[in-house]
Amino acid sequence: MVSWVWFAFGGLRAVGALAPLDLGDEYTVRSYSVDEGLPQNSVTRITQTPDGYLWFSTYRGLVRFDGVRFTVFDRSNTRIIDGQDSVNTFFKDSKGRITVEFKGGQLVWVQDGVLTRGLEYGLPKQFPSIRGESPDGRRYFENPSTGIWYVESEGGRYEETRPIWGDGKRVGDLTSLHIQEGGIPWIRLDGQWVQVVLQDLVHLVPGPSGKVRKMVQAVGSRDGGVWLVSDWGIHRIKDGRFLAEIPFPEPIGDSSAGLEDRDGNVWIGSWVQGLWRYSSDGGIQRFALDRGAPSEPVRSLFEDSEGNIWMGMEGSGLHRLRRRAFRTARTGSAAASSITRSVAEDTVGRIWFAGQEGVSVMDPTDGSKSRLILEQALCRSVFCDSSGTIWAGTYSGMIHRIDPDRGLRAEPLEMEERRNVAVLFEEPDLGIWVGREDGLSRIVGNRLMRVPLPVSQEDSGVRAMALDSRRRLWLGLDGGGLLVRESGDWSRFPLPGLPERLTVSALLVDSDQTVWVAVAAGGLVRIRDGQAKRLHPGDAGLPKWPSGFVEDRHGHLWIGSSDGVYRVERSILNGWADGVEVTGVPRRFGREDGMETSECSAGIQPSVVRSRGGQVWFATFGGVAVVDPDRLPPTPSPPRARIEVLEYGGSRRQTVFLSGDADRVVSPGVPPIGIPTGSQSVELRYTAPRFMGTEQLRFRYRLTGLESEWNPAGSRRVASFQGLPPGDYRFEVAACNEDGVWGPPSPGVEFRILPRFHQTWWFRGGVLLALLGVAAAAYNARIRGFTRENLARKAFSQRLIDSQEAERQRIARELHDSLGQNLLVIRNRLALAQQHLGNPERVAEQLREAADVASGSVREVREISQNLRPFQLDELGLERALSASLQRIASSSAIQIRWSLSGVGEHIPRELGIHLFRIVQECVNNVVKHSHAATCEVLVSREPGRVLVEIVDDGCGFDLEQIEHDRAIGGGNGLSNIRERARLLGGSVDIRTAATFGTRIVLVVPDAGNIPPDAPTTQA
Repeated sequence: MVSWVWFAFGGLRAVGALAPLDLGDEYTVRSYSVDEGLPQNSVTRITQTPDGYLWFSTYRGLVRFDGVRFTVFDRSNTRIIDGQDSVNTFFKDSKGRITVEFKGGQLVWVQDGVLTRGLEYGLPKQFPSIRGESPDGRRYFENPSTGIWYVESEGGRYEETRPIWGDGKRVGDLTSLHIQEGGIPWIRLDGQWVQVVLQDLVHLVPGPSGKVRKMVQAVGSRDGGVWLVSDWGIHRIKDGRFLAEIPFPEPIGDSSAGLEDRDGNVWIGSWVQGLWRYSSDGGIQRFALDRGAPSEPVRSLFEDSEGNIWMGMEGSGLHRLRRRAFRTARTGSAAASSITRSVAEDTVGRIWFAGQEGVSVMDPTDGSKSRLILEQALCRSVFCDSSGTIWAGTYSGMIHRIDPDRGLRAEPLEMEERRNVAVLFEEPDLGIWVGREDGLSRIVGNRLMRVPLPVSQEDSGVRAMALDSRRRLWLGLDGGGLLVRESGDWSRFPLPGLPERLTVSALLVDSDQTVWVAVAAGGLVRIRDGQAKRLHPGDAGLPKWPSGFVEDRHGHLWIGSSDGVYRVERSILNGWADGVEVTGVPRRFGREDGMETSECSAGIQPSVVRSRGGQVWFATFGGVAVVDPDRLPPTPSPPRARIEVLEYGGSRRQTVFLSGDADRVVSPGVPPIGIPTGSQSVELRYTAPRFMGTEQLRFRYRLTGLESEWNPAGSRRVASFQGLPPGDYRFEVAACNEDGVWGPPSPGVEFRILPRFHQTWWFRGGVLLALLGVAAAAYNARIRGFTRENLARKAFSQRLIDSQEAERQRIARELHDSLGQNLLVIRNRLALAQQHLGNPERVAEQLREAADVASGSVREVREISQNLRPFQLDELGLERALSASLQRIASSSAIQIRWSLSGVGEHIPRELGIHLFRIVQECVNNVVKHSHAATCEVLVSREPGRVLVEIVDDGCGFDLEQIEHDRAIGGGNGLSNIRERARLLGGSVDIRTAATFGTRIVLVVPDAGNIPPDAPTTQA
């Protein structure tokens, strides 16, 4: 009885279903083809794996889709596919693994995004097609010639079985197999469907009249039953009982695909008649992608985890069907006339539109189309007051009154001036306000009365009006900012962070008496308790150009804008305004959700209205878009991000695949991935499989080892790092859905930047040991140097003492032998002169002799004194002392001595002068004694901060190393004296000598004295 009731109901509803309906009336349709990345335009099978990806089989390879990119696996890029690219069929088992059968019999398994070779299990060479899996783990394959093949476990082999008739007779001609939900196999045998109840026991399923119908395919039902599809109807069977039979209005031929969606609708695709849908409340309907277009063969149907219906076609690509969140009510007969400026609801629930052709009205309760009431071109605003009267304003400045009690007849008001009407608004006790491009007016009787505003004429255009519970009237101006009328007086209300001259495009007083202000190109402003807080356009996706507000019954604000409709909870907006951390973001709706266009009308009030039934109506440039907040498609769960590819290197990039061909994918069990150091960049490409709202997906990532905080990435699906130092890193990424809910992080990818050889621990250890060795050697060398220096100083000191002692002995000897003898002679001469006082001649002779001896003694004393310290240094200065000394040496030597003395006069410090004199004296004496030179040049010059002494001869030179060796064993002190004096002065000595080039001695010592501005130069 029940089955016949269903049959009658289905038959009645099927009447008139021959003409195909437009899918776009109920669903948004997104089409994909080779232009978007498919390898070709025939999609034969569709399924979805637990990681969220959709997989398609085609004649030119296996395809993976994440909502943005199609990734094709074929012989050109997948090594394990070594046969033909054409996919016969595939099946997803209970573990989420796909078994893919390529033409030619090759099997490929897909699990966790990795493709591996399938074991053959002794399959026959004829092409088996995998069909399903039973609860006991059997995987069923079918072959038209050899029957059903199955494997009981992955380690076993396929065993052949055939359907058995009730009396045990084997039956051939197996043509199809379906594993229904729950694992019960259905077999099409000789054009009839039979059900395998036990292992080998087959029961034929008869129709309601006892006849067996010719079945085409079986479609699993979510409640455990099965839909059997014939060429003329759909048959409902559950628990072995026939429940219903719903006929098609006409035979559809062979069915090619079937699906029962989450709402209980049964979708049937056919080779000839296109797409059909059966629902209990709508009967059987036939659809076309475009109304009036010829039917196209449907190869596959699938519903993904987000509720999208996917339809694979034979030759026309792939289509995604999504039930519309928005419906569109067109207001005119032509495409251009669908531009709608304003929308309003009257007191009986009818919806009024103002658009290009005039003012129209429709009754949404009976589904009737709109009808034109006021044929007035370029209507701009429509409004219904509390009495039910409809007011309409036009671009030309006319205002019309439409009275429902008089048959919706329109009457124009008397107008002295005509200006564009942008706002119609009602205030209790004051009536209708009219906002125009030249200011504010009020309708009094049948005329307009202008209301003066405290702004300039150019800023007085009215764009928005709102009234709060304190009877404050808020006025949004075009360029004049925000005005508020309180106690009868108008004043400007400043908005923080915004210029004084701005355009307010919309106003709303919500149920909490909070005032919301939409600023053109400036975002939103909240006014509460007299305080204004600005919400910037960039804050979590708020629109930059808001154009209209409305609040639904759930406390959400719906905001129209130039780039779509936004829905956001007031608590989120208040949290942002108060600086409180909140979760959630605005959700954006656009063409993908059923809107004909994403651009809402702006600068007009009312441009959005909430009807009595709770629906929200928006005036747009493509008609009136209506959405029911209570019937929105659920937001999919937060997406799970996945990392697909890692690339590194400079001009020659190296790619590491983290999914895809198993022969190319890096093994997840051997982390981390080694990357040579010096790679200019490391780049990771990631995604989150998602098929609705893909443009609203937001990502964030972090690279442990470099940082611990999450980095916002927006909608970008690639992260790039430059110049990473050697070390271990772990990259993770996460994605959030339209409501701002973050999904779990992806499985991390670990990689290691390998160090260069000089950055390895062993190299650094070796370098450290070498440095320690060098430091120890340097320390020992320094100690040895100090020791040698101390020994040299001791030797020099000893030699200096010996020299001084020898000098004392010489002086003592000269004083004793010469001066002492001379004094004795003088004494004796004087004594003889005293004895001959009576003989003047003898006295004079003795005195003469004494005087001569005394003169010689004076010369000897002066010579001794000169050798100890030249008197010229004290009396004449260094320059004259050097000049006199060099002159004396030159006069007594055959060597031609030339000298130049510059700036070394009386201003040179005393100690510096003595040492310089002795050094030059020592050097020149050595030249005279040992060089056998013809010429000798002496240069002494005083420069800022230093004194330079250079002595050059052209003599025979000497062996410097031999001199040093002789000095070490007790030889002469000449060179050592020069070096020691230079060291005492803080200077340096450079001695260069060769047998054929003579000797060059350069002495540089610091000078802290002041150089006279015009120091003379002495030359000879």
